[in-house]
Amino acid sequence: MKKIILLSSLALSVCLLSACSQNKIVSPKSISSSDTSKMSKGESKSEKEDNKVDYDKKLAEKSVKSFMTAYFDYDSGNSRISATKPFCTLEVQKDLGLTESKKDIVMDSNITSLTVYQSTSDRTQYIGLVETTINNNQVTPQVVKITVKQTESFYLVSDVNFPVMK
Repeated sequence: MKKIILLSSLALSVCLLSACSQNKIVSPKSISSSDTSKMSKGESKSEKEDNKVDYDKKLAEKSVKSFMTAYFDYDSGNSRISATKPFCTLEVQKDLGLTESKKDIVMDSNITSLTVYQSTSDRTQYIGLVETTINNNQVTPQVVKITVKQTESFYLVSDVNFPVMK
């Protein structure tokens, strides 16, 4: 009986050593989108969202410029509202008063200069400098601080501040 135990443990040791002696490196499989839905308790919802889609700087900047163009380049109040809404979260729509009125206000606003800068400390924050004319009258250049929020495949404006106007 001792011989059988000794032979079986020797055979097991040889098998384990042969398995460990292989020079093969096994890399882990990549995480699929279904794996990201299983979060640990310590992981926050924003961390889960960050893992879904990589940040696209060009697309985010394009969204900011499109928002600013819609907000500052219009020919009536209601056209401004309908053009701006698709680029904003519901909170920003409420903050900016983007609700169509029964009586449309006709005015002509045109952008003469638009420049957008991305923050160096927070990739979701932008500063926009815009010069406009309203009804062919030059308006004081405006500074707009904009924060974007990443969704599935595009970016929405999640916060707008006019720091010079405060």
